[in-house]
Amino acid sequence: MSRNKYPEETVKLILKTAARLFTAKGFERTSLQDIMNETKLSKGAIYHHFASKEDIFIRICENTSKRTELLLSKVRDNEKMTGKEKLKALFSAALRNTVNDEIVPMQTYMISNPKFLATQVESLLKEVAPAYVQPILEQGILDGTLHDIIYPRQTAEYISLLISLWLNPLLLPSTNQEIRSRCEVLVSILNRIGADIELEELAQPFITYNQMLKK
Repeated sequence: MSRNKYPEETVKLILKTAARLFTAKGFERTSLQDIMNETKLSKGAIYHHFASKEDIFIRICENTSKRTELLLSKVRDNEKMTGKEKLKALFSAALRNTVNDEIVPMQTYMISNPKFLATQVESLLKEVAPAYVQPILEQGILDGTLHDIIYPRQTAEYISLLISLWLNPLLLPSTNQEIRSRCEVLVSILNRIGADIELEELAQPFITYNQMLKK
């Protein structure tokens, strides 16, 4: 049997096809056979690169996370922005990713699986908060655009968890009004440190996400 001369292209094909199927049908309703049919690859060819459908799913999530981190790092490393401006831009980038069309159809599986949920929390506390949010808060303290932040690390963790988990209607099924109320609470907290976040700016992406989940 001839060896695959382009393994990276095969992996890309599998991931692209699986992501499209997960988006169209949902993770649970997509079978490995569906992926085989669409890619025209044998089961052995797919298993050569991935141990299971779940393994494919994990790689798609990892790739999405890498793209998100790239967006966040561009905001964090922008030398022309103040700490306040970066914080607002960071929220905007993170919220746009919340309703990412590639991930939404798969998130029910993510949230219902304790392993994936634990991984998400760990990522927020060990990667997102210290690497992206904390440096922006610290800059805001130094340049005077943010204030009343005694513990930047803990504040970064708090903000990250509230945005990613507490406001997530998939974790806490809610009406649009309940989401708006939570967002209003968070806006009041953020604006005490000088963030100047508008309620609609924060609430609308989560309301849009909630409506997508109910379809």
